[in-house]
Amino acid sequence: MGAEAFSSSNSTATFPEMEKDLKIPRHIAVIIDGNRRYGKNKYGSGTRGHSDGTKTVMNFTDWCIDAGVEALTVFAFSTGEELEA
Repeated sequence: MGAEAFSSSNSTATFPEMEKDLKIPRHIAVIIDGNRRYGKNKYGSGTRGHSDGTKTVMNFTDWCIDAGVEALTVFAFSTGEELEA
């Protein structure tokens, strides 16, 4: 799902299946994976993938706030070769 799916300005319009009485979770945890791979495949640059991933996390955070989620945990880590020293 792309960053545009989490636009905070129209979150109910983006997710029309959401009902007003929908029970929102208090805590959501997300594991980020594949930004470098996505960037290399789409743009030829892993850095660009990280930039897109950052925008998606920011938009998703706004969506969670608008939806009333109390806590959001984001796990972001790398096992890339630059960490191997």
